[in-house]
Amino acid sequence: MGISYRRVFLIIFVLVGIGFSSVFSFSYIKNTQKTKEMSNSLKSGSANNIAVVQTAESKTLPKVETSNVHSPDGKMELVMDKTLEESVNSYSLYTCEVQCVNKSQILTISLPKDQSIDLPLNSWSPNNKYVFVRKTGGAAIAYWVFNADGQAFANGNNFIDVVPAFDAKQTGNNLGEVTGWDSNTLLHVFSNLTDGTRGPSYWFEVPSQAVIRLASR
Repeated sequence: MGISYRRVFLIIFVLVGIGFSSVFSFSYIKNTQKTKEMSNSLKSGSANNIAVVQTAESKTLPKVETSNVHSPDGKMELVMDKTLEESVNSYSLYTCEVQCVNKSQILTISLPKDQSIDLPLNSWSPNNKYVFVRKTGGAAIAYWVFNADGQAFANGNNFIDVVPAFDAKQTGNNLGEVTGWDSNTLLHVFSNLTDGTRGPSYWFEVPSQAVIRLASR
């Protein structure tokens, strides 16, 4: 009988040991799986975060600068949106009433970085029918006149390029500067003599492109 009790006790001891070992192994395996899942989750989250940052950087919008000039009566305005891009600057010019509900597009153009468009303070003709802008940089200065409603001129051109139109009249002088409007259709032009000094003044008539010399400078 003593031998039988010892055998029973030994069997029970072995069974209990096996049970503890199974529980420990199962717990270890489960914890290992959780650790791997957490590690994979962290790696995945880190990769996703990087992807989000890269996407946000790649969608950075170019900077846009806006300037405007009001007409003499304050009812209209000429607006220019300048978009700063990597190799060029893009310009969008339009006219509208002060509330800017209805826009009339007059120019969309991209220029190299060394060239730019600006809006003179007296861009508007007194009757709000025309506007002119100045382009600087490149080979020479330019002055462009537009119909304020965005329509083309009778010759089909969208704007009048004042400098070549003035040169075509062969006055013997070079256009120096367009200073503004003397009437609804007359731009005041200062000329330069061939030696670079100030020459006589002229009127440049829009839209006929006639050049009229003034008696005084």
